[in-house]
Amino acid sequence: MLLRSLGFVLFFFLALHLNATPPQGLDGTWAGELSGEGKTQPFNCVFHVTGNTFTGTHGDPDGWPIKEGKINGNKISYKTGNLCCGGAPDAVHVTGVLNGDTLQLDIDVTDAPSGERFSVTLHRK
Repeated sequence: MLLRSLGFVLFFFLALHLNATPPQGLDGTWAGELSGEGKTQPFNCVFHVTGNTFTGTHGDPDGWPIKEGKINGNKISYKTGNLCCGGAPDAVHVTGVLNGDTLQLDIDVTDAPSGERFSVTLHRK
C-alpha cells in the first residue's frame, strides 16, 4: 500500500513537472499575415527561449523588442511597443497559445494612442 501511494505521488509530481515545461517549439521564427484597413502585410516574430522566459522581436519591418516574455505550459505572454508615433515601449500586451506548429496571438494595443485589439495566427518558419 505504501509503495502504491509513493508511486502515485511520484507520478503526480512528474506529470506536474512535464506540464510546467516550456514548449520547446516556441524557439525560432514564426510567420503570418496581418489584415486590416484593406491591406495584408507580413508579420513575423522571433523568439529566443531560456527556461520559462523568452526574448526576441515582434512584427515587421524592424521588429519591436519583446519584454517580460513568460511561458506557462502552452501559453505565452509578453509586452512590446515602440516609441514612434507616440507609443510607449511596453504599450502592446500580447498573449498566445502554442499548438504544434501554430501560434495564435491576441494583441492588445489599448494602452497605445490608436488603441485596438486583434489576433494573428503564425506558423513555424
